[in-house]
Amino acid sequence: MKIYRYWQRFKRGSHRILVRIGILKPRSRLSSDEDPPNETDKEYIIRLRNLIDEPAPKNPGWEFPKSALHFKKELTPYEQNEIQEYELVYTAGSRNAKFGTCHSLQQFTTNEGRYRVRKNDHIDYRYVVEKKIGEGSYAEVFKCIDTRNEKSVAVKIMKRPISNLYKEAATLLRIHKHGKGDQSHAVELLDYEHFRKHLFIVMSLYDTDFTHYLAMKPRQETIHYIMQLRSVLHGLEFLRRHEIVHGDLKPSNILLNLNDKFNLKLADFGLSATSNQPVGTNVFQTVNFRAPEVFLELQVTSAIDMWSFGVIVARVVNGNHFLNEYTAAKQFALLLDYFGMPPKEMMAKIRHPNKFFTYGGHPKYCTAIQDENGEVTYETHPHDTAAIGRQPPGVESRLGEFFQGKENARILDFLNKCFTWKWESRIHPAFALKHPIFYAGQ
Repeated sequence: MKIYRYWQRFKRGSHRILVRIGILKPRSRLSSDEDPPNETDKEYIIRLRNLIDEPAPKNPGWEFPKSALHFKKELTPYEQNEIQEYELVYTAGSRNAKFGTCHSLQQFTTNEGRYRVRKNDHIDYRYVVEKKIGEGSYAEVFKCIDTRNEKSVAVKIMKRPISNLYKEAATLLRIHKHGKGDQSHAVELLDYEHFRKHLFIVMSLYDTDFTHYLAMKPRQETIHYIMQLRSVLHGLEFLRRHEIVHGDLKPSNILLNLNDKFNLKLADFGLSATSNQPVGTNVFQTVNFRAPEVFLELQVTSAIDMWSFGVIVARVVNGNHFLNEYTAAKQFALLLDYFGMPPKEMMAKIRHPNKFFTYGGHPKYCTAIQDENGEVTYETHPHDTAAIGRQPPGVESRLGEFFQGKENARILDFLNKCFTWKWESRIHPAFALKHPIFYAGQ
């Protein structure tokens, strides 16, 4: 034991000497809670793979070669070779569910980048597909049976190729690292892996999303939905503390179980980002939930999520038509119509002003008219499609026109705090939780 201690001292002393004379670099002082600088999302999910804790399996699985014998009837010739790479096999799916041509040609990706799979086929010799439950631009989501743990899960299979392939897995892993389950108010990350050149992410399964819940009959009182959204604010505050921006907050990306209606979960982090970075060429937010600073390619902070949250609250109260356009030009014209012109200091920072404004700084959907005193007024341009149904930007916000009466006074006050041009002035989730609308029903 003494010899070992002497050896350790010698190594430490030798290292210091070699550092001083420039032969070795100093050891990193990076703590276990810090991330190496410039680490990619792929490197991150590889380095922290052991953070995913799995319970003891209900199905012990089969090792090779027993797995090949046990599932012999269900394996294609391709899988008879592939299965040898797996330490444990829990299922091989149904032979009848498999695309024979794909296996013979070893091509499992469609021309659109989707992974070819159907009901009763398997994913990674563990998950049996039951049905497709969702699809987006970057992935498809399937309800599956996890045959290792004998429970239903959601498996999200990423399309190929996409530039931000590892973004969602990395963000969910960061959330998992800082706080699990109810603490983060985000979907729980259960597993992730590559299978036949496609990344897949396994998450907890939920009954429905907030879009479908709002459409359920009979409709609840507005205060019921507002109280539900408290948990979303808790989730946004968790993200803000850890400098994570969701980047695509909308009702369809909020999940819940019908037996736990007030415990909503944030989902779909495929457009997430680190706070305080420029928008650049990145895509953030669905167009009708998009914050003005994203349109203007300025700054990405947690404030863009609070703008989206404000849109959700407004729609709960006033219906799905509020702030609802389907092109960037029309949606931004709508923002100018409702909230007036951006502040001058914000206009000065716009990277590509000619996207929505003329070189004179006037809205493109309007004609600028200057009177003899030099004051400028606007009229909507008759030949611009973005001007259809729009008014010229005014001096003040028109928000009060859509939320009138004493019963909406508190809602209007809250929305005015969400819909600010200056993102620095936008209400934070922690302060939003203290607003009267979120405890009026208690």
